[in-house]
Amino acid sequence: MTRDVTPAASEAVLTAQVLDATRRGPWRILKSRSATIGTVLVSVFVGLGVIGILLLLVPGLDATWKAQDLGNALQGPLSPGSPLGTDPNGRDLVARSVVAIGVSCVVAIAVTILSLVIGVVAGLVAGYYRGRIDTLIAGLIDVTWGFPIILLAIMFAGMMRPGFTSIILAVALLSWAGIARIIRGYALSLREREFVAAARALGIPGWRIIVTHLLPNVTAPILVLASYYIAVTIVIEAGLSFLGLGIQQPVPSLGQMLAEGRNFLRLSAWQTALPGGLLVMAVLGFNLLGDGLRDLLDPRLSRPQS
Repeated sequence: MTRDVTPAASEAVLTAQVLDATRRGPWRILKSRSATIGTVLVSVFVGLGVIGILLLLVPGLDATWKAQDLGNALQGPLSPGSPLGTDPNGRDLVARSVVAIGVSCVVAIAVTILSLVIGVVAGLVAGYYRGRIDTLIAGLIDVTWGFPIILLAIMFAGMMRPGFTSIILAVALLSWAGIARIIRGYALSLREREFVAAARALGIPGWRIIVTHLLPNVTAPILVLASYYIAVTIVIEAGLSFLGLGIQQPVPSLGQMLAEGRNFLRLSAWQTALPGGLLVMAVLGFNLLGDGLRDLLDPRLSRPQS
């Protein structure tokens, strides 16, 4: 004997699962060693980034990372006045690394927000309306997704003037495709759910169904995607700056610092070890945090298996 489940009951069960996962989520993320490590790494990276943004924007503080002293160039760690040494121009590596982290945070957050807006809207519209709209958007996704992001980013950045704006636009206009592809899959599944069918039967406009029914149900994957794309953007920004197509002097970037230090690997390997280690920390932290968010927000992973 089968039991009929009404749309209201189905939605109530899903809501209960999400609320239960949310209540138990903080404890789960604390019990997960990888998620805890990711949270700590991201907190340290973002905290340093906030300090770096202040050093970059507050007048008078720029001397801490701009001031050159060629007589103290390539000093090693624990040098007087420079705990982690100096770069080839005698500038303090600590201050420049902190500012570089701030630059990475600004670029990554801006690119991720812009990519999410474009990708989520495109994915939801394509998945809900289907037909020609879906065919057009899916075709754009396939064309964009068919090429490596870093290669297209190099091409776009090379056509524009290097700097913050070129990096943000170049990466965001390419990263949206991966987000749209995943959100479109969720939208195709949600479109067949009972509560969406009931909303259509009541004559609710499509745009309102997307905003009030589909969008809230893709919040969890959006947050997970955000953590992943922040890490990807940090790496792409560093790669473009390493090639001279990203952030320009005198503003520091982790990729730019790697490019400067590669000429002094034998003389001062610390020049590349510091920015390289910070990149590893950022990517590892955001990926581990993303795994923790997935476990926290997905009811199927949060509830115990019977």
